[in-house]
Amino acid sequence: MTTITSTFYNKLSNCLCPPGNGVFTVNTAKERKEQLHQTIFGQAVGVEDLWKSSLNQLPEASKAVILGIASDCGGGILRGANWGPLFLRSTLLETYPELTAFDLGDVRVIPHLLSDKYLNEATLANCKKALYQDEHSKYPISPLSITE
Repeated sequence: MTTITSTFYNKLSNCLCPPGNGVFTVNTAKERKEQLHQTIFGQAVGVEDLWKSSLNQLPEASKAVILGIASDCGGGILRGANWGPLFLRSTLLETYPELTAFDLGDVRVIPHLLSDKYLNEATLANCKKALYQDEHSKYPISPLSITE
């Protein structure tokens, strides 16, 4: 059995979040997120630990891997593309309930950020503190930088 390294696991569990949670909201699309979590994890609450333990199964995944990037930064013309990963997953699972793709989760998104290279040190530190509770974290904070 192949395993992922602890370094890679830590990066995934810090930079990503459970499927459907890439856009932080309190009420918006709450029912859709809960329905997705119920379908994927068999429960709608407490999915963080289930998702994290599922990351260890990545090396055994023999099918496609899904990674959601819930960002519409720079989309200017029509807002709402950030809901794409949630709605695509929901539609895929409704249409193809036998789908066996491995769902890696969503990139953790701060809505107005695109790439770390456009940010000053103070912004990077503040965002790292918000995302990782560590302003000196080695992990990137913007969707494009996280996926590099």
